[in-house]
Amino acid sequence: MFRRIVPQRDERLGWTGDAQVFIRTSAFNYHVAPFFTKWLRDLKADQMPDGSVPFVIPDVLEGFNFNNLNGGPQTSSAWGDAATICPWTLYLCYGDERLLAEQYGSMKAWVDYIRVQGEDEHVWDSGFHFGDWLALDAHEGSYFGATPVELVATAYYAYSTRILRDAASVLGKEEDARLYGELLVGITAKFRERFIAPAGQMIASTQTAHILPLMFDLVEGDVRKQVARDLNALVTENGYHLSTGFVGTPYLCLTLSDNGYHDTAVKPLLQDTYPSWLYSISKGATTIWEHWDGIKPDGSFWSDDMNSYNHYAYGAIGDWLYRYVAGLDLDEKAAAYKRIRIHPRSLGGALTYAAAELSSPTGGFNRVGRSRGTESRSGCKYRPIRPPRSFSKELLLRSRGRAARRCPACRASLPPTKRRAGLSCRPVRELTASPIRAVSLNVHRRAGHPAGGEISSCGIIFLRPRASA
Repeated sequence: MFRRIVPQRDERLGWTGDAQVFIRTSAFNYHVAPFFTKWLRDLKADQMPDGSVPFVIPDVLEGFNFNNLNGGPQTSSAWGDAATICPWTLYLCYGDERLLAEQYGSMKAWVDYIRVQGEDEHVWDSGFHFGDWLALDAHEGSYFGATPVELVATAYYAYSTRILRDAASVLGKEEDARLYGELLVGITAKFRERFIAPAGQMIASTQTAHILPLMFDLVEGDVRKQVARDLNALVTENGYHLSTGFVGTPYLCLTLSDNGYHDTAVKPLLQDTYPSWLYSISKGATTIWEHWDGIKPDGSFWSDDMNSYNHYAYGAIGDWLYRYVAGLDLDEKAAAYKRIRIHPRSLGGALTYAAAELSSPTGGFNRVGRSRGTESRSGCKYRPIRPPRSFSKELLLRSRGRAARRCPACRASLPPTKRRAGLSCRPVRELTASPIRAVSLNVHRRAGHPAGGEISSCGIIFLRPRASA
């Protein structure tokens, strides 16, 4: 599944960039820890003495002069960052600190390698980079997207440094956590100085240039709102189509949803005109393509020499579908789904139903389902079918306006603890699994408030205690 198989050009290569953008989606679908444990050991073994990471693992391209590098390092930002992103993602999804400890030296070597590139340790603006590979804003006939490669490289440098800091904290390496925390502060400051204009706009007008600082927390406050607003405008003005490549696509919908533009995030998913996920299906695709225009609207091919119809990287949209559309997520402060986050978002557009199931490594089997009928409301039901021994959940709702004694949509009585407003992204209640048999969360959208004003959603939690033994 994770070795990219491209039969039309006889390619069987473990590209690091593809692996890191898809690993979170894959970990929701399969038990990938054994595979990635082995693959990361190979990465560590093939990592260069200077800390750089080859394009593919195993490194079977040794001696291959890619893109006329003339003997330079066969490494790139976003691709080499698999050294940090993959072990950290496995820790989040499976909670195994052993692999994190085993790969820590490799993770640190990669960040330290970046640190000594160029004259400024806080920016990566030297060497070869794939950038936003195959983005649609590239020049005609080019593989390289229009987002400046130094922006992509520095953003990922910050991301890997953040991961290394957090991994050091998990492993009890407090001095490393402090040192790399300070490095992250410097990288973030340099990123803002170098790539954000004084008025708060990104220096590059590509979708990916706006996605990365939002995703990697490189902007905050009013600047963050400006960047998110500009990203929304870029997508809207493009007819709700994407123009992103390998780097921007996995995070496009995530950043829109996280920054107040979830309705916009849903629309690219549902497009069936070029470029979109459903466009390839209209051309007969049964697997994910390498190029958005692998087959063009007029039936011609993008390229004769590099045109794969079996690439999984753009399948990373699955991560957003599971966590934001279906609403089943984890809390990063409690790895391995020890703390479940249920955050229902509006379905939007033609979406009327979403459901997800997950068998978590802590022993729980969790299911969340949502539907929208013809009436102006939606519902979300959560059932811990087989809850683990140590488990809690956080139900995230949004509301505004005055509190009500009854749900304005279904008229059910609200307990006193729910008669309050201001539940925006706050836990309604935290519950241990032991006394709970089933939990239902009803979310009513844009229902008129009987006491005046309006609420965008309200929640009612129904509990059925387990029968006593």
